[in-house]
Amino acid sequence: QRMAGLWFVLLLGACFFGGASGRDFWTELNPHLASKALYSPLPNALFPDLGVPTGCDSEDLLYLGLVSRHGSRNPTKKVLDRIDDIIVWLRENKHSLSPALQEWTRTSPWVTQTIMDGELNHVGRQQLFDWGKLLAQRYGSFLNGSSYLNDGAWARVYSSWKRRTAESAACGMGGWFFGHGPKKMDYVVPVGVTSNDKLARVWEDCALFMKHRDTGAFDQAPQTFFDAGINKVVAQLSASVGVPVSKERAHELYNTCQSEVDLTGTNSPICDMFDNESLRFFSYHEDLLNYYEWGPGSELGSLSTAPLLRHLTKNMRKAWVKRTPQADLLFSHKELLLPFLSLLNVVDTPPLTPDGPPKVHKWKVGHLVHMGARVEISLLRCGAVRVIVNDVTVRYFESIEEWEQHHRHALSVDWDDVCQNSPAESFKQGPQDAEGGCALPALCAALGGLVLGFVLSRSVALRDGLPPPHKTSPPGDASHKLH
Repeated sequence: QRMAGLWFVLLLGACFFGGASGRDFWTELNPHLASKALYSPLPNALFPDLGVPTGCDSEDLLYLGLVSRHGSRNPTKKVLDRIDDIIVWLRENKHSLSPALQEWTRTSPWVTQTIMDGELNHVGRQQLFDWGKLLAQRYGSFLNGSSYLNDGAWARVYSSWKRRTAESAACGMGGWFFGHGPKKMDYVVPVGVTSNDKLARVWEDCALFMKHRDTGAFDQAPQTFFDAGINKVVAQLSASVGVPVSKERAHELYNTCQSEVDLTGTNSPICDMFDNESLRFFSYHEDLLNYYEWGPGSELGSLSTAPLLRHLTKNMRKAWVKRTPQADLLFSHKELLLPFLSLLNVVDTPPLTPDGPPKVHKWKVGHLVHMGARVEISLLRCGAVRVIVNDVTVRYFESIEEWEQHHRHALSVDWDDVCQNSPAESFKQGPQDAEGGCALPALCAALGGLVLGFVLSRSVALRDGLPPPHKTSPPGDASHKLH
């Protein structure tokens, strides 16, 4: 058994965050926050759940491959600076504002809290912890117990180099193992961890993809849609706020609405500036951006996850041959999850165009890759392969052979040829050996210390049911607070 040799004592407890107020949050606001939407299952009206194949036990697994986006996070420094500008602008026009907006400029979290830019927040930690508990219910005792581990089973947990993905992994695993109850917690749980951007961000090594991105080749359809509709949105917002709003300011207000919901888990007075039509406008604009860069509108973007598909399929085949439970759990970003969904071809959608969304709009970022979104690929002991997207079974295959046949093109892709890479730019496997263990012990120890430090630093507050503090920042860390 080859593992990273890293031991976690998972001491996570419950975190709490409130619900939204105002308009119906889950149907009229959250789905239109695009990539910053809070986690929710796929809507059954668009994606009927196919359930479990006949004659199979959903808890009797041989293999689980998980690809998850990190949980809700704080905005980047660039977005935080723009939110500062919004607050200053609103204060300068305070006599035109509603009492709720005037109050917001004084008491919003951007004013009262110190925000660590880009980091996982308490909403995100709750999302991943809840996901882990759900996983424990869905898959029973899979990989949870000394008998499995002694029989040679393993679980490998990967993250990108971003700290929010490593913290997401810790919260998810905490929820998973806590989900079996305290009687299962009398031993520590060995989890091999490696940071692997060569699985999570392989597109960065693609010369052709980066050329398309740098020249704006992915942006033509989204820009056409934006130019055709933004003036109507500007007029609506100007009337709502009571002062003239520019095109740039309108987009910044939408980003502020997204970011505050992502930070607090609740509605924001900034979101209430928008009517439903304006929210849908910005949401579909983001759908177009992602469709043509990462989705079915970009074969290059979709194929960027072919190396990941090969990796998961290879390990699935090993688990089938050896009849030994195994798992690959990867925590990353929407730039991995969206093209992976496209490559799997599990979302039946007509092409997205600048004319507006189709009547039945399935390729909606707010449904597919919101915060904490995930794809689970499970090989059941009965031989069937099941694909779950955001808690809904969207497809299953009768056998691993059918799975391999269905994805034969993606599994045979030469990524260097697709990317037109020179030898110096060629794709190289990340820091892991052929069996998936860590080939660089110091690297794994560093990442393990990071995650373990995250768990321990929050254990007391989480155990007592308190949200982690927002008003303290470690010396030298990037933080943000507007006075």
